[in-house]
Amino acid sequence: MKKYFIFLFLLSFAALNGLAYPPVERLSRQVQQALAQKQEDALFAAARTSVVQIKVQWLGQTGQKASRPCKGVLINKGRRVVTHGNCLALPQALQGEGTLQSVTLHFYDGQTVQYEKEPPLQAGKFAYWNLPAMQFKNIVPAELVVTPGLSAAEQLTNDGKQTVQILKQNFIFCGRNNYRFCTMKDGSDEFELRDVLRERQIGEPVFVGPRVVALNGVGAAETHEWGRTFLQPPLFTIFANENGGALLVE
Repeated sequence: MKKYFIFLFLLSFAALNGLAYPPVERLSRQVQQALAQKQEDALFAAARTSVVQIKVQWLGQTGQKASRPCKGVLINKGRRVVTHGNCLALPQALQGEGTLQSVTLHFYDGQTVQYEKEPPLQAGKFAYWNLPAMQFKNIVPAELVVTPGLSAAEQLTNDGKQTVQILKQNFIFCGRNNYRFCTMKDGSDEFELRDVLRERQIGEPVFVGPRVVALNGVGAAETHEWGRTFLQPPLFTIFANENGGALLVE
C-alpha cells in the first residue's frame, strides 16, 4: 500500500510538472538555450583559441639568463602570429647587454614552433612571425582589420560595417565579455580597460567578437636567475595605420 501511494505521488508530480511546462514549451526553451550557447561559443571562439603563449629567452654578456612570458595572437587565417614589440625588449635584469637565444610559440592545440637566435619581423609597435605551413585543430584565427583613413580611436569602434561608441563597445578579454568600457589616452593609440586589476602579460589581446583590436604593451613579469619580478599595469595598443597595424594585414 505504501508503494502504491508513493507511485500516485510521483505520477501526480509528473502531471503537474507537465502542465506547468508543456512539452512543446520545454522543447522551445531548450532550442533557444542551445542556439544562445552556440552563438556565444562562436562569438568567443577566436578569443579562446587564437591566443598564443610565447616564451622569449636571452643570454647576458656574463652568462646570466633571463626570460619573459608573453602572449600573441594567430591572425591572417593561421599564417602569422603577432605580439607587441615590447615582448622582445631586453629585460631590465640584463642591464642593456644580452642576446636573444630563442622564441617558442605555443598554440592552443598543443603545437609549438621554436625560433633559435632569429628575431621576429617588425611592423611599427608590433612584432610578428610568418609561420611555416601548419594545420591547426580546433583553432579559429583572429580577424585583423585596419581601415585606411581612420584614427586609432576610430579603429577601435569601426569594423568596416558599422560604428559603435567606445562607451557602448563590448570588449572580449580572455574569452569573457565583462569589459564594456575603456579609457582612451588623449591623442594616443592606447587605452585602458576598466576592472583589469591583475597582472597581464605583454601581448595579451583584446577582441570585439572574432576581431582582435589591441595588444597589451606592458605588465609582464620579467624573471631571471635571482627570481626578481617587475610588474606594471596593462596598457593596450590599438592596431592602427600609423603604428604598424596596417602592415600586418595581408
